[in-house]
Amino acid sequence: MLNQKFVIYLPQNEVTLNGNLSTDDKGIKSWEWKKSPDTDKAVDMEGTNGPYLHLSQLEVGVYKFILKVTDTADQTSTTEVHLFVKPESNTPPVANAGTDKKVTLPLQGSVILNGTASKDNIKITQWKWEQISVIFYEFFVVVDQNLPFSWVLILPIAEVTGFIPGFYQFMLTVYDEKNAHSSATVNVTVIQTENIPPRANAGGDKTIYLPCDVIVMNGSLSSDDVSIVKYQWTRDPASLAAGYRLRNLEYRYRLRNLENCNVNHLSDVQGASSSDTASLIVKPSKDVIDEIEIVVNADIKSFTQEQEDTLLRQLEILLHEAEPVKVNLIKLDSERHTRRVVLVFTVERTSSLSADVQVLSVDTVVCQNKCSGHGICDPYTKHCVCEAFWMQDIFRYNFGDKESNCDWSILYVIIVSFTIVVALAGVLWSVACCFSRMRFSKPKKRHRYTLLNDFNDRREKEKNVFLMVKLKKAV
Repeated sequence: MLNQKFVIYLPQNEVTLNGNLSTDDKGIKSWEWKKSPDTDKAVDMEGTNGPYLHLSQLEVGVYKFILKVTDTADQTSTTEVHLFVKPESNTPPVANAGTDKKVTLPLQGSVILNGTASKDNIKITQWKWEQISVIFYEFFVVVDQNLPFSWVLILPIAEVTGFIPGFYQFMLTVYDEKNAHSSATVNVTVIQTENIPPRANAGGDKTIYLPCDVIVMNGSLSSDDVSIVKYQWTRDPASLAAGYRLRNLEYRYRLRNLENCNVNHLSDVQGASSSDTASLIVKPSKDVIDEIEIVVNADIKSFTQEQEDTLLRQLEILLHEAEPVKVNLIKLDSERHTRRVVLVFTVERTSSLSADVQVLSVDTVVCQNKCSGHGICDPYTKHCVCEAFWMQDIFRYNFGDKESNCDWSILYVIIVSFTIVVALAGVLWSVACCFSRMRFSKPKKRHRYTLLNDFNDRREKEKNVFLMVKLKKAV
């Protein structure tokens, strides 16, 4: 005989009935399974002529099957088997989020939320942690947002950081294989006995070389015992004014066209603050030869990327002389009135092999000469056509930078020329007068001899005077 009653629960819809436990003193030679007439439900039956009957596609209800066994003496015996198929029965899991916690700031690590004590009659397949509420003691504000943060994990343990003083409540929801679930909560109380001011870290001084003109000042290494709630980047009053802020990125300060210093000022949730200074030094590139601006005879609306790349390659070839160079585009713009393309680029030295072709001269397609603001540049000859009453500085053109210009005013040239002529005439007249006086005023010649008679008379007079003096002395 065999068990006459079986119970299964959906979704299990297959079962095997075992008739091998039937016994006989001579031995059983055959088994025969059939469905009872009282059963009107459909079922798939396999192995009806053997000891094992496999049933499939079962539905909710009661099934009756009759087993007939025959021994070697052709004696028979029957028994009836009842199979009860019941609806699915699954007990939801029991969630356990652990015991409430009380921690003191500053924390030495993260807070561990442990849900390993959760149970289920089958198997827990998923743990979901959610923060459902928080009360900040400092501000006495209750925040109950829609899941400020949550995790979906395959492990029952979660690590939580970033606490500030307050009362936190977390909810754990566990799911089993049938998606049945239950929830439990755990409370975390965070207190703080002393507030330590934050430590600002602006990232240290930086030195960059142009043409790299964009940099990010990073203050993410700043720290606090609780939480930093505000980052503020300010320009030092002694800093250079060049450079502007691109984006508001809290702890990052993204700058363009730089030459400045910045201060990273931050504060924590309780109002304590600190600051740090980072200097940014912008130097010209060591390999930059020059910065050049050219105007291309093309409309900015139709100038393509392919044309730009081609133009830069041509410039590299043209500017290659004693050593190879690299052209870096800095700015692509257009003239305000003509809409012609304006390119600003730098030329840098490179270490690649030099080409065999030597460039003799480089010139732009459109004349860039401003003609001193007093004329226009002929696009074909590249010489200045000066306005009325203006002329070229011949000394600059012949002996200076040899660039065509309109530096001299004709009126001033005439006045200066007339003044020079008058001054030269006066100087020549003075020189001529001096020579004339020297020619007609001859000095008297001195003689070293006298006439004999004059000499005798003079000696006679001297003798008489001598005698008279002698006579007076005698008297």
